[in-house]
Amino acid sequence: MTPSPRSWLLVAAVLAAALVLYGPSLNGGFVYDDFGYIYAFGWYFRDVSNFEMLQWFWVPRVGFAMGTYRPVLELSYVFEWDLWGANPFGYRLTNLLLHVGNALLIARIALRLGMMPLAAGCAALLFAISPAHPETCTWLSARVNVLALFFMLLATLMFLRCNLWLSLIPTALALGSKETALALPPILSAWALVATEGSVRERVVATIKATVPHWLLVVGFFALRYHTLGVIGGSYPDAPDVGSLEFVTSRLWLQYATLAPVNELRNPEFWRWVLMVLNGSAFTVLLFAVVRTRTGASISRASALFLFAWILCANVPLYAAPFSTETVVNMMSSRLLYEPTVAVVLAVGFLVGCAPRRGLLIGIAVASYFVVAWNNAGPWAESERIARAVDVVAEDFVATHDAPLLLVDLPDVFDGAFLYANRDESPRLMEPVHTAKAVAQVTLVRASAWEQGLRLIDAHLDSGRADGLVVRRLERASRWSAEIVDEPVDDRWPLRVTEDLTVRCARCPVFGLRAGGELELQMLVDSENGAGALPLVLRLVDDTGAKLDEFTRGSTEADGRHALRMSLPLRSELSGRRVHVELSVGGRTERLVSIEL
Repeated sequence: MTPSPRSWLLVAAVLAAALVLYGPSLNGGFVYDDFGYIYAFGWYFRDVSNFEMLQWFWVPRVGFAMGTYRPVLELSYVFEWDLWGANPFGYRLTNLLLHVGNALLIARIALRLGMMPLAAGCAALLFAISPAHPETCTWLSARVNVLALFFMLLATLMFLRCNLWLSLIPTALALGSKETALALPPILSAWALVATEGSVRERVVATIKATVPHWLLVVGFFALRYHTLGVIGGSYPDAPDVGSLEFVTSRLWLQYATLAPVNELRNPEFWRWVLMVLNGSAFTVLLFAVVRTRTGASISRASALFLFAWILCANVPLYAAPFSTETVVNMMSSRLLYEPTVAVVLAVGFLVGCAPRRGLLIGIAVASYFVVAWNNAGPWAESERIARAVDVVAEDFVATHDAPLLLVDLPDVFDGAFLYANRDESPRLMEPVHTAKAVAQVTLVRASAWEQGLRLIDAHLDSGRADGLVVRRLERASRWSAEIVDEPVDDRWPLRVTEDLTVRCARCPVFGLRAGGELELQMLVDSENGAGALPLVLRLVDDTGAKLDEFTRGSTEADGRHALRMSLPLRSELSGRRVHVELSVGGRTERLVSIEL
């Protein structure tokens, strides 16, 4: 069957929308768990002709406390390493193409459910730009969700077309991609139950006959999982206890985030209610289709029930994840919403099919989804640009310098986007992307590890700069670039403030500062003879020297060398202004940094 021009138009629209939204991330670097996943399987098993490595997928493993058994995902990294090596672009392109493929499969499923072509196309386009998907589509370690859903949708489409036995292949691949695919047999069973005609007994018998092979695959998956990992289930070690108030609250927020996936650090509150009204109205209309006695104009009662079954079943496997109310604010772990979002966009598509002014409603839905998604994607694109900038700086520096390089102010998590895993005192450049020389020569210091950075700078100053240490900091990041500049380390430190107190070094991180946030001063001080009574004043002034705000605290009471942290709120009315940060100690005032907010 030759695809119609309308089909090609949908493909072009979905691909273009995904490229506009996620194109800036294609040139990003590896972040957070990417090193563990891609290097552990891609680089370690990089010789794909070595079939002995396949033993990994059925030989019992040690140390997998989380109970993740995902051979299809792991094999995808193995074969991709053979294509791309340590170039993240190829892996990102694969993620993007899989996401586009999922959107197009949703359109085909919508047509099978009885939706009109316009409604099916709308659902596909909305899935491509859903605000819940930036983490999944840009973070390579979230490939697991994209891959699992691809096979889940493929199996669903085959099942709806009555290719029951053929649907077993993608079902098995989905189970091998991620545990959330355990929702697929219940989803297929729900469709078989509501779509079959006859008495209740006849429906149940027909459902059992149609889906028992899929349930047997689940049994086989658990058996293989137990043989390999030694456990049946598994969860994140920091997941809340089942039945606790935190568990119940966070799971209610999970349902809320499915309808209103808004990064509140990047989006005004207004957009959260826009999405709630839009998506909530879609499910309200869907519910009306379920309770009325006659079929709707664009979808049958069975199809409407199927969508409710999808969102309920797709959410159940996520309850073991460490999803918290904080996720609703910054959309960390929004990858957990990838599978349930299928029912959300299909419901909105159904709403479009019932609406009298379809063009206007489609425009509102697409514009709302895209604006929120664009802002949600910002932290991920920026984090990946930071990672890429660090790679470039490290490669260039090591090629031209013999001195050590200290990179400071690298965040661990930035507005919900991951950058460097919080596993060591200081994250390191990873081999084999860099040479052993680069790994030894370049030290990365996150903002959360500021004390270590100060101590290294202090040791460098004590050495008289003989070792040639170069300190650079992250100053700015956007979707398109990240700027790493020299950190001013000069001879004014150490400052002997009193006979008993010396400020060894001080710095003020500027990356990520914005009005409404906090400015932080980091200091390393030597305190002797109980000099803790001496006040330290952090002051914010304008160009004229007029005081805008200040914060006072005493130094440490104990003798010895200590790292101190002082913070000052940045009021929203300072937005767009240039301010200066001054430190006053014992009557002496030093201007540390100037900032454009």
